[in-house]
Amino acid sequence: MNQKVVWITGASTGIGKEIANEFSKAGHIVVVSARRKSRLVRIVSEIKYADREAAAFVCNILSERSIQITSKRIREKYGSIDLLINNAGVTVFKSFMETKTFDYDNVIDTNLRGAFLCMKSVLPQMIKKKRGTS
Repeated sequence: MNQKVVWITGASTGIGKEIANEFSKAGHIVVVSARRKSRLVRIVSEIKYADREAAAFVCNILSERSIQITSKRIREKYGSIDLLINNAGVTVFKSFMETKTFDYDNVIDTNLRGAFLCMKSVLPQMIKKKRGTS
């Protein structure tokens, strides 16, 4: 099997955590990132307990600098990022009329801008190596 380095954003709970577990079971190196370190440590501990490779990096996808640092640290540790899964996301559970501009901006910045910035951080090395998926 061709082992891949898989970076999953927003992997501290829910779908991201399950995606991490499935890629790990398939034999890939899993790198999880999110804002909350304690939850990431738990996920990596579970994966490593099963004798599989995993790493966690705290990354706030609202911050371009945080994304760049995380992407660089992953590449330094594993050589490349073969697959990026943009899972991080937020929503607002309010009616349209109750939703504030701040709420809207936060959803757009997290769900769209964050994904855009993560892709920009991995695509140059994927293009250079002529392989990878984001």
